[in-house]
Amino acid sequence: MQDKLPAFTNVQSISTKIATYKVGNTIKFWNDSERCWTKGEVIQIVECSGFFVSVLIAYQSHKKQRQVKIFREDWLEK
Repeated sequence: MQDKLPAFTNVQSISTKIATYKVGNTIKFWNDSERCWTKGEVIQIVECSGFFVSVLIAYQSHKKQRQVKIFREDWLEK
């Protein structure tokens, strides 16, 4: 018999020990491709059983609209 695995869920906000993240808020994140902190807008938050999984952030770089998915909370700034 196979146990059911917890589902990944899109949520509007999530609170962690570090901060509270909400869809629509502006946040700084570590941009690995440019090696600097960049500002962007949170457009999606994914959690699993109440735990942080990832944040999808929209930002502008080199006059183009881009998106990045961050899986590490230490790459996000409050």
